[in-house]
Amino acid sequence: MHIFIALAALPSFAQEEQEEAKIGGVPAKFATMSKEVSFLCGPFLPNQIEGITEGIPLCGGRFAFKTANNRYLEINFLSGSSKAQRYILGSLSIRGDTAFDDIIASVYVGGDIHYPTRPFYDPTTGIATGDSTSIYFGGHLGGALWAELTDGLYVRSDLKFNLNPGTSLFLGFNLVLRFDPSSDQQNTNQNQ
Repeated sequence: MHIFIALAALPSFAQEEQEEAKIGGVPAKFATMSKEVSFLCGPFLPNQIEGITEGIPLCGGRFAFKTANNRYLEINFLSGSSKAQRYILGSLSIRGDTAFDDIIASVYVGGDIHYPTRPFYDPTTGIATGDSTSIYFGGHLGGALWAELTDGLYVRSDLKFNLNPGTSLFLGFNLVLRFDPSSDQQNTNQNQ
């Protein structure tokens, strides 16, 4: 009977040893990387933006770097066009990360620069006769979920709500490369 209890306890003891160390609520290998670049694409869904009436697929890039424990500054640039409409969106965000089992969740907030170009149509022929471009400043609030593909490569999905001009929603799909271990990694290894 004692042998059975000892054998039953071995798998749970082994699982405890294999659990990944965490720093500030996120896995240590995620927390120690201080820079990241990503390629992202997704639909941009505008509402009450003058002359922009259709959804537009946007693609672009993002660069982020660590500013504090589990806090990052993100610089984002997106661009796209559809049905004679063009849209350029630049963003600057502060992001915070936390983990739930194997999934990492992020919340971010920041400011935006919107650069939409809308066509003008001749009312009699319905043909585009020109276009107009505007610049707007706004803000956003968003969230993201991360999953690790390989060491240093993650897939990330974003849901970002933009305010001014009008309102809009961006649903982004990202491939993120995280690199440049910070000095936190050396401190983590020394503490173990």
